[in-house]
Order: sequence, then C-alpha cells, then structure tokens
Amino acid sequence: MGTKLLILSSLVNAFGHPNYKIGAFVVNLLEGVSRKHPAMRLVMVEEIEILAFRKNVNERAHLYSMTFLTQMKFSKKDSDLCCRLMSIYLSLFKTIVGKKITDNRLLPIILAGANRAFPFAKDADKLLEDVKNVYFLAHNSNYRTAIPALKLLFQFHKMNDYVSDRFYNALYRKLLDNCPAGAYAQLLKLMFDTMKEDSSAQRIRTFVKRLLQVAVNSQPDFTASILILISRLQKLRGPTEKLIVLTKDIDPSARVVEQMQNDDDDEERYVDLDVEGNEIARDGVKKEDEPSEDIVVDDDDSEDKKKVQAGQLGASSTGGWVHRNIGARGVKSPYDSVARNPLFVDASQVADS
Repeated sequence: MGTKLLILSSLVNAFGHPNYKIGAFVVNLLEGVSRKHPAMRLVMVEEIEILAFRKNVNERAHLYSMTFLTQMKFSKKDSDLCCRLMSIYLSLFKTIVGKKITDNRLLPIILAGANRAFPFAKDADKLLEDVKNVYFLAHNSNYRTAIPALKLLFQFHKMNDYVSDRFYNALYRKLLDNCPAGAYAQLLKLMFDTMKEDSSAQRIRTFVKRLLQVAVNSQPDFTASILILISRLQKLRGPTEKLIVLTKDIDPSARVVEQMQNDDDDEERYVDLDVEGNEIARDGVKKEDEPSEDIVVDDDDSEDKKKVQAGQLGASSTGGWVHRNIGARGVKSPYDSVARNPLFVDASQVADS
C-alpha cells in the first residue's frame, strides 16, 4: 500500500511538470484509474489537496489538478467525496478572493467543479459561511466567471429553501453588463431557473422588464432567446401573472390612488387645532401686506430677485439630504430603473409597448 501511495504522489506532483504534455497525460491516466477503481478517488483527492495548498505551487499544477477533479463522475453514494471536494474548492476561493484576483484561468475550472459536486454533497450546508466569498466573484468578475458563481450561489440558497436578496441584487445588477455571445445560454438558463422558483410576482416582473431593456440593444439571436424565455416563463407562471404590460393594460386611476397614498405616507402634515381639538380650515391664501419670515424682497431690484436665509432650503432648491423627489405633484411611476433591489422596483404600471 505504501508503494502505491508513493506512485500516486509522484503522479500528482507531475501535474506541475514544465512540459505541459506530461501534465495532460497524467490527467488522462488518473481519469482511467478513477473509472476502473472508484474507491481510489478519495485517496486521489487527498493527495491533490496536499498539492493544491502547498507553498510555491505553479499555476500549471493547479490547472491540471483541478481539471482532473472537475471531470470526476458522481452518484448519490459519493456524498462524503463531494463534500471533501467542496471544501477544497471553497478554500481555494477564499485564497484567491483574499488576493483580490478576479481574472484567473483557475476560477472558471473551480466553479465548474463546484457546480458539479454540489448536488451530491448532502452536508454542504455546513459550508454556507464560506460561500459568501463567491459573491466577490459574482460582482467583480466577467461573465465567464460570474455566471458559474451565481449558479453556485443559487444552488446553495435553494438548498436552504431561501434565496437571499443579496443574490437577487447581484443577478439584477449583472444584467447591466454586456453579455458576450459565449455566455448567452448560461445566463438565460440561470435567469429561467431563478424566476421559475421565485415566489414574488413583483420581482419577476422587474426582471422581465430589465431583460426587455437588454433585448432592445442586443444582437438578434440574444433578443429572440430572451423573448422565448419570457414566453415559456409566462406559460409556467400562468395567465394570472402579467409578465409583459401593454399600454392598454395600465389603469391610470390606480396610479393616481397609489401616488396619493405615497404622498400621505411620505409627507408630514401639520394643521392648526382649536380649543376643542378640531382642525381649523385655512384657505391657503396669504395676505399681501403680511411680511414673509424667510424671504426678503429687495425693493431696488426686480421682484424675481430674492434672498434666502442661511441654513434653510428655498422653494427652488432640490439639494440637501432629502432623497425623495420634492418636485411638483402629479401622477408618477414608482418604477426606479437605478434601484439595486428588484423586490422594491414596481414595474406593474410601466408599459413595455
């Protein structure tokens, strides 16, 4: 047994040989051994783990060793093996993220292996804290790395029957980036799986609105794929949910009522009360001879020239720390195209055509 382990250790060390053909040959050799002798896979993984976290290991050794791990085939009986692999993958993630590396050939390989091993790892929920490192890749990497990262995050959250807002925010934000042709299929598959499982009709409508916005400026093949995705999702969700809103479907009165409710909720209203506690009606007209406390009119200049007391916002000012739009009242759409959380973007009263 000791001789076999010595031979295996020598083969694993050959992953980093200067001649790349030798590393590729070792990958094919060990794949054949793992297929004929499945019981040896755990021992192989242990040797590769030692190599992966050894100091001064070159990039070629990492690439070939992780490539071998990602090509393993699993069954329901391989839960322990898959959990061990997930631990290796997430530890490498932590190391890479700690170095602030986002464009690395190793990352897509590790993500592919993690997505393959995760469905068979029954105790992977113990690694949930380590998964948070993957969010760094989802936000800061290109599509080649970000889409597998988001797919892995979705699998982790789905396992716990709860998908966090952080995942939806990351996916919603990623749609703003230009998607390369090679990532079309992966992105649309992830979008379909995500919206299919989502229980929030409002959030689904928000994602559909953004997908339509992306389709307007995309290549014809990607635009057609988006429309097919929305069509299939509509059939799946049923006719009660309107994923596409037409102009004729918008009820103007509903927007007026919603705007009035928002105004009542957002603004404080001050009234004068009499001795009995009843509201004193005011006509809102100010007498001409009544002086203003905040605005001083200069008789020498025109009537439009006014001075505002220091420390107070004038009627025309929109600055300061007031984040709500305080412009003229009117019927406004609650849709906010720059909002980060799709759950709080209401696109139900915004027409698509």
